[in-house]
Amino acid sequence: MQYLTSFERRARQEGIEQGVRLGKVELVRQLLSERLGSLDAEMLSRLDQLSSSQLDALARQLFQFQSLDDLEDCLDRLLE
Repeated sequence: MQYLTSFERRARQEGIEQGVRLGKVELVRQLLSERLGSLDAEMLSRLDQLSSSQLDALARQLFQFQSLDDLEDCLDRLLE
């Protein structure tokens, strides 16, 4: 069994968490594109700013969105 320092364990955990967050970003992007059509660069940039828990909150709401304005309002609330 390989010994890991606390720094290595922390780095590994942070890498896993970052990978999970990036996966959520990609899934939310795909679902939003299916729901609302193509997203512009500004909207994609705003999605990249969301934390993992904020992405979860957006995902729970995205099927209620009728327009890009709904997405923009949600992002405004999440990024306050």
